[in-house]
Amino acid sequence: MLLACPTCCYIRIEPDIIVLVDPEDWIDLHKNKWYVKKGKHGWYAYRKIYRNGKQYREYMHRVIMATPKGQECHHKFGNTLDNRKENLQNVTPKIHGVITQFNRICKRRYRQGSRRFEDLPREKVLDFP
Repeated sequence: MLLACPTCCYIRIEPDIIVLVDPEDWIDLHKNKWYVKKGKHGWYAYRKIYRNGKQYREYMHRVIMATPKGQECHHKFGNTLDNRKENLQNVTPKIHGVITQFNRICKRRYRQGSRRFEDLPREKVLDFP
């Protein structure tokens, strides 16, 4: 048994890579062939779509949140393979930059031994309306 989560489902992409999703999203998402791509901040699940004869990537977290063009979808808890709605948030690029910079500073301080990273009040800063 890989997961013991009563409120989530998972989609296996590779033998050793799974993506967490909400049950209502799993119904539509599990029908597609998904791939993973190593990005700047972690692994991201995507599917291939074709428009006008060209291939594009459509990222799972953007599909789930119906992220509009010009906005970014942020993973609140930092795990890019956790695509449950409670972990995702649509934000402007400017706010996403602030969040990313804050996380970078916190991780640097954690590595230097000033505080435990888990004890930092991240959820207060990361939740934007």
